[in-house]
Amino acid sequence: MPRIGRVCMDDPGTRGHVDGWTTFLKAGLDCSRPGDPPYSYDKLTSLAYLPAEEMFYGLFTTLENGVAGSAVCAFNMTSVNRTFDGAFKHQSSPNSLWTSVTDNQDHYRCRYQDTQRFTKSAPKYLLMDSSVAPVDSEPVYSLDFQRLTHIAVDVVPTRQSGPVHVLYVAEGDGSIRKISVVPRSSRTTVSNRNTTTTCLLEVIAPFPFNASVKIHSLKLLRATGSLYIATEDEIVRVPVHRCSRYASRSACLAAQDPYCGWDRNLLACSPPPNQNPFVSSWVQEVIDCPTNTEPIDGGWSPWSPWETCRQAGSPDSCQCRHRTCDAPTPARGGAYCVGHQSEVTDCTVHGGWTSWSSWSQCSASCGVAVKSRRRSCTNPAPQHGGRVCVGLDHSEIYCHQLPPCPVAGGWGSWSAWENCSVECGEGIRKRIRLCNNPRPKYGGPNCSGCDEEIEKCSGTNCPRIKKLSDWTAWSHDLEGIEGAQRRYRVECSAQMGPSPKLEVEMTHEERLCTYGSPCIATVPLDRIAPTAIGDWEPWSEWSECDRECGIGQQMRWRVCATTECDGPSSQSRPCNQHPCKGMWSCWSDWSDCSPSCGSGQQQRVRVCLASQLPRLEASDCPGKNVDQRACQGTNCYVPPGEEGWSQWSEWSSCAVADHRVRSRVCTSDRPSLCRGLDLQKQSCQDIPLEDITLLERRTAPPADQRSEGVSISSLVGACVACLFLGILIGALMMHFWTVRQRHREVPASPHYLSVKPNQYVTVPGAEWKITTTAERDKSSKSHHLGLSSTGSLKHSLKRKSSVRDPYTTLPLKDIDTATIKRSNHSSYSHGNHVRADLACDTNFSF
Repeated sequence: MPRIGRVCMDDPGTRGHVDGWTTFLKAGLDCSRPGDPPYSYDKLTSLAYLPAEEMFYGLFTTLENGVAGSAVCAFNMTSVNRTFDGAFKHQSSPNSLWTSVTDNQDHYRCRYQDTQRFTKSAPKYLLMDSSVAPVDSEPVYSLDFQRLTHIAVDVVPTRQSGPVHVLYVAEGDGSIRKISVVPRSSRTTVSNRNTTTTCLLEVIAPFPFNASVKIHSLKLLRATGSLYIATEDEIVRVPVHRCSRYASRSACLAAQDPYCGWDRNLLACSPPPNQNPFVSSWVQEVIDCPTNTEPIDGGWSPWSPWETCRQAGSPDSCQCRHRTCDAPTPARGGAYCVGHQSEVTDCTVHGGWTSWSSWSQCSASCGVAVKSRRRSCTNPAPQHGGRVCVGLDHSEIYCHQLPPCPVAGGWGSWSAWENCSVECGEGIRKRIRLCNNPRPKYGGPNCSGCDEEIEKCSGTNCPRIKKLSDWTAWSHDLEGIEGAQRRYRVECSAQMGPSPKLEVEMTHEERLCTYGSPCIATVPLDRIAPTAIGDWEPWSEWSECDRECGIGQQMRWRVCATTECDGPSSQSRPCNQHPCKGMWSCWSDWSDCSPSCGSGQQQRVRVCLASQLPRLEASDCPGKNVDQRACQGTNCYVPPGEEGWSQWSEWSSCAVADHRVRSRVCTSDRPSLCRGLDLQKQSCQDIPLEDITLLERRTAPPADQRSEGVSISSLVGACVACLFLGILIGALMMHFWTVRQRHREVPASPHYLSVKPNQYVTVPGAEWKITTTAERDKSSKSHHLGLSSTGSLKHSLKRKSSVRDPYTTLPLKDIDTATIKRSNHSSYSHGNHVRADLACDTNFSF
């Protein structure tokens, strides 16, 4: 049962009750409908207190495990105080029954006189014996099969009925019930013991239709005349009255809404002017429950949320919403709601093509041109998930009977440069190009520019011819210097070539001759003093270096001032000894493709030259001096059935045996493409001497590489020596093993079992025709001759015909096998005795 508590605001507490109340009492709130037994509402969900009226309204519901029901009970403070002034309910022990006890209540009425006596009785009394009864001893409003959640109360002054209490109670689905509690008038019969009349005025739906909204709080604010509803997502404001919806005086007065009356000045249903219900022009009758004689026109409920709906006879969808004519429902001849009950929008619309447009103009006035037409997917346009149009939105066709467009000429590639016009010296060379890429047609312009290009070229250096005349006689006493002499000669030189140029240069020599001393030659006159007495003159300055890099030379001179001086008259020293920086020359032309058929290579070279002395080679240029690239010659002729063979290796040398061999390998996954032999043999007697010499030159390594490789003759000799050495060692081991076996008795043991030969190693051999051992050895050697010094197979010399020996042909389908035999005898388990049964003449290297 719900309870109400009371405590003094100045409760001091006592020893043992300092942290608790000493004046606290509680009593039950009784809200039940009369009956036998009475129907009780035991859960208090909401409360509204009216201080001015000293009363409160409580909203009660049944328990969760019972049948749903709700009730509103009104309690005044007189009934509350009467209950707390009554007897206590006391239980002397946990096992005893509750009894009614009357005791002094001064302390609970906030009169603190006998504290010692209270200390003994305080723990005993907490609950009052009787419950607080509601006004009129029953609920003012009840509702079956629903649970109300919140309550708000407003006190409305009226013209003839005094203050009327208007209750707003919230339902579980979010709707609000507006209820009036009207005091009984003098016309009420005395037999009715209730002092108030409760009327349901209307049901307010503040939220959309079928919207399940949970209300968290419900508050009424008289200053704004509004009811505020708090939900999970929003706060909704609802006016407390809707007087304007009543169009006539009779409908306004019959509604019995305490907020509404008829304004004779405005001829409208409205709240009282200036909140004064006693204005003479505002008419309001005695408030009672609404009468049911006036017709009620229907009103639309709020629109439902938009939802997906199906089109009739189509799988496509639309967005629909609905409303109902139940706010209010038409009654007593009232008009039905005007307007649509449902609205449909955003229906699926599939796209449709418009008609084709007219053909456009041709895209060009000559040559190849097209014209087009278009259409659009807008008849109608696809909307709301509709399908787009299927097909092309434009089409094109060629324009016919157009004249060809003029074709402007275009230059072709330049031809190769012609030979230089001179064999030596500086000449010219030229190259041409043709206006044929494309040729001008249909009146198109010719190519612009020159069809011939000329540049300077130089052949080899033309020889330069020089001729010297004889020296003239020495002239004496030049420039007033005694003993100074000079002579002359003429040097004529001409550079040979297409335009020889003659150059004439006069050279001279000077010398100083003194009496009784030899003459000093090549002395500059400006260094000769008129009167030279003494030792050497100072050295001249060093001359400029005759080279900028690569070790040049500087000179200086001095003059002897006397007739005899010791030492040289000139000195030289090296200069600019740093090496010249290398610079690459131009690349040479690409060489011819080698070989001439099939895949090959081309190469070009360049030279690293000194940047300051172009005629000298340098070595510090970055990069390589040789460049190679792959090339493709003409397709080599391949006889039918030999497409899968590799190229023949080089012929082996005739220097070792009297015949030579070569081989090839099948490189195809399809054996049918490899017909013929994989080994050829030719007698050296049938080969011309010049071919043998050429072959030996080709197979012989360069002189600078012979010391690094192994010659074929050395390799063959080593193989033969190893062969005989192996045979000798094998024979000795066989003899030693036979002797030991003779004197050894093998014990009868299951661990000593005979071993059958197992083929662990198969060695490809040949189905030889019966020949002598010497011929087989010779043939075996010839197979080894097919290897070069580096172990790779070389291409054979091309000949018009080859001599094949049928006795050495290797069939591809048959092979000989040799087996390495092992025994589990203990004497062989340590690796000391290994017996190999391999035929040496069936081993080949390819």
